[in-house]
Amino acid sequence: MTTVESVRALSLEEKVLEYYQRGRRPLSKEEIEDALARLPRMFRVPKKIYVIDGVVKADGAGVGFFRTATDYIVLTPLSDLDTLYHEVAHYNGLGEIAANIIGKLFSCLCRPRVRRVRYREMMERGDEVARKLGLMPAWASMLPPEVKVYVLEEDL
Repeated sequence: MTTVESVRALSLEEKVLEYYQRGRRPLSKEEIEDALARLPRMFRVPKKIYVIDGVVKADGAGVGFFRTATDYIVLTPLSDLDTLYHEVAHYNGLGEIAANIIGKLFSCLCRPRVRRVRYREMMERGDEVARKLGLMPAWASMLPPEVKVYVLEEDL
């Protein structure tokens, strides 16, 4: 016998908790660099990639997001290569349907590197990041004191 409680969808917080309980971790700087190096040159790569190690919700986003006319994307612990490529597609001006296709397509392709992308790792204060990213106050207070940021150093 199943109950409503046993079939309800997991909240974002529960998904992150389950993610860590399985021993998984967010994408590393090296994984991000390698993935972006495989993109064709027609795609611009973001100047900054915020990797927030916790639950983030901004305008309905929860796994990753991009805001129009900015130079960054945001990834969370639930972000995978699909999400990275999806947000880069948005960064390049593509809509939701195209971003979904590109996210799936590029995460499946095993291609040799076509460019070299390198980011420098920095830490920024959590309250400053919340202000920059326009996070809702309830979610901004959940950010750690410092947030990891990757800043584009090289794109050859």
